[in-house]
Amino acid sequence: MAPFQTPSSEAAPARAGRAYSHVIRRFVRLGALDDVRRLLDRMHPADVVEILRTLAPAERKAFIDILVAHDRAGGVLADLPEPQAVDILSQVSDERIASLVSRQAPDEAAHLLGLLDEKRVDAVLKLLDEKTAATLDRLLTYGRETAGGMMTTRFLALDRHTRVGDAIGRIRGEPEAEMVFYLYVVDEALRLEGVVSLRQLVLARQDQELREIMNPKVIRVRVDTPRAEVADVIARYNLLALPVVDAGNVLAGIITVDDAIDAISDETTRDMYHMAGLTAEDRIATPTGESVRRRLPWMVINLAWRR
Repeated sequence: MAPFQTPSSEAAPARAGRAYSHVIRRFVRLGALDDVRRLLDRMHPADVVEILRTLAPAERKAFIDILVAHDRAGGVLADLPEPQAVDILSQVSDERIASLVSRQAPDEAAHLLGLLDEKRVDAVLKLLDEKTAATLDRLLTYGRETAGGMMTTRFLALDRHTRVGDAIGRIRGEPEAEMVFYLYVVDEALRLEGVVSLRQLVLARQDQELREIMNPKVIRVRVDTPRAEVADVIARYNLLALPVVDAGNVLAGIITVDDAIDAISDETTRDMYHMAGLTAEDRIATPTGESVRRRLPWMVINLAWRR
């Protein structure tokens, strides 16, 4: 099914949202929940905002239940203005939130949990498996405006004595690892020692150890580095990913270039609309806001390449 394309007029998002609301209301009344799920595949977050405004309380609750269980739920909630995301989560059970965050990348899950109060966060964490709960609990200790709050823990790091052939096998066996353009090399205490690019890896002999081919001069940031500085480092050095270490140089996570661009985009867009006196809902529901969000990442990349 082709994605829905909204017309280019100023009133397009509101019209699309009202049209979807009418159809969704009808589907909910008929109990045609699968049809609602299919419509969600085509919706922009701005449409979701408009739908939530127009649905009756019972219809709204049914729609939110379907939204949170949908594969796109995490992405939609992340793109919604924070007040709308908080409102939706307030109407969802702890069990459903736990199910949602368990399907997300750790950094995205931590961002979502950061919208909840401390009591609910504790309740949701208790519903997760021990490893996932520990990871998210650790991420939540970092401020959202720091490298620790931006990083993901899904990365691939191998011991310096690992042979190239074995490293390639590990990469093949880690489909969920983020950004395997770089392979980070650590010692026995997980302290960051070097980095190997995929190109270096495929050109090396299979029996070589990573310590023989790694670059020991790794650009890194600390978990408490402000995110504006993180974005600057990634742009300045044209990095695809940036390792994050703690005070003891232990590798804690990585920040991917797309997450850094999101941070720049969010800050710049927020500042632009603040100066224009627009609200959070305006930012997500207007064609201008969508235009900024779509174009800014490419602007950032172009600027980075020229530096």
